Amino acid sequence: MAGLPFGCKGVDLPGPVDTTPKVDTTAALVWRRPLSPDSSICASFGALFHNGRFMVGRSLVTSTGEDIAQFDALTGQRGWVWLNTASGASGNPIFGNQHFPRIAENVLTFGTTPDGNLYGINPATGIPFWSKPTRKGANNFGTWKSHLYFQQLLPSGGHAAIIQANVHTGAEDTLYTVPAIDGYTPNPKGFCGLTAANGDDILVFQHVRVKSPYSKIDLYGYNLTRDSLAWATSTVEDSVNYPHIAVCVAAGGSDVYYLHQRGFACYNGSTGARKWNTAIVDNPYGPYQFRDHKLFVCGPYLVALAFNSERLYCLDRETGEVLWKLPGFGGAENVHYFREKLYVAAKNMYAIDPEKGAITWRFRNPTGSVFASPAIDTANGNILLVDWKHVSCYKIPQ
Repeated sequence: MAGLPFGCKGVDLPGPVDTTPKVDTTAALVWRRPLSPDSSICASFGALFHNGRFMVGRSLVTSTGEDIAQFDALTGQRGWVWLNTASGASGNPIFGNQHFPRIAENVLTFGTTPDGNLYGINPATGIPFWSKPTRKGANNFGTWKSHLYFQQLLPSGGHAAIIQANVHTGAEDTLYTVPAIDGYTPNPKGFCGLTAANGDDILVFQHVRVKSPYSKIDLYGYNLTRDSLAWATSTVEDSVNYPHIAVCVAAGGSDVYYLHQRGFACYNGSTGARKWNTAIVDNPYGPYQFRDHKLFVCGPYLVALAFNSERLYCLDRETGEVLWKLPGFGGAENVHYFREKLYVAAKNMYAIDPEKGAITWRFRNPTGSVFASPAIDTANGNILLVDWKHVSCYKIPQ
């Protein structure tokens, strides 16, 4: 197992799982609407459910911008449409994985890719509370209570910082400046996670320092309650130099789960002490399969989408044991955990039994393939699927 990072032990994964559903299922249609009356508008990367309404990201093929459309969750009645007409905003969906909108204290916050702007809008009316430009390098927005957090380069160069912005006003300040280290160039592609540990609110973020031919990845824990750095640890020493390294932090309880390029790790949110580390050694694409990935805490499970190998992995959160893997989920953007099942859209809609690692059912959306992230109306047991031109709301099959 030579070459595995920071002393971790590689594991052999369980054998292939029969992923063929025994029976394709049907779903009762609640309502269906065109994504837009304008044929030049197509689906973006997903949808969000909040307070009885779905909000769906859309792209304008005519290169005039991008927008969000709201639909009533029960009736499908179209509500407001927010249109981004900022210069250079076309062709870059709002609901991409790094800028996926969050709801914080009844404010819809999101970032857009090319113009670099941040927005806070009223999710009931679509009217902006505020908007503002950000500096170069803003990435992966996360929310916690009344604030929005993101990482970006400082104008002086050589430093990266964690920025804290008020979701109600957009007012921002620098929470923490990552120290500059000689010979390394900061690359603020870090993903943020937030957790509660021992009664304190801990912001966890990853920072990449680039130095050819290798990069160094550090993990930080900042105590928001005490307004001070709680801990810092170097997590990966031998990472091949990818300027766009993407690693993800997800928080659950008092633990922090970290998806690095070669596998998974769990850290104590209060101290930064590593609890377990699991390397994935079966990847046909080499050791760096977890670039451009996603990581989700789903009840007692930790679920990851591996972009290169198009596999879905499920781990036990407490031990780091790999429970199962399923192939064929390339293009999936999100994983939902609802009624003790996992829901994933990858061309078709799948329900997965996480305990068994078996597909419970597969639903083929009749109006087109579904790759955008679905949204679940948890109060009524409905799911919104977004294809290229339609939004369709279904009762979730049992």
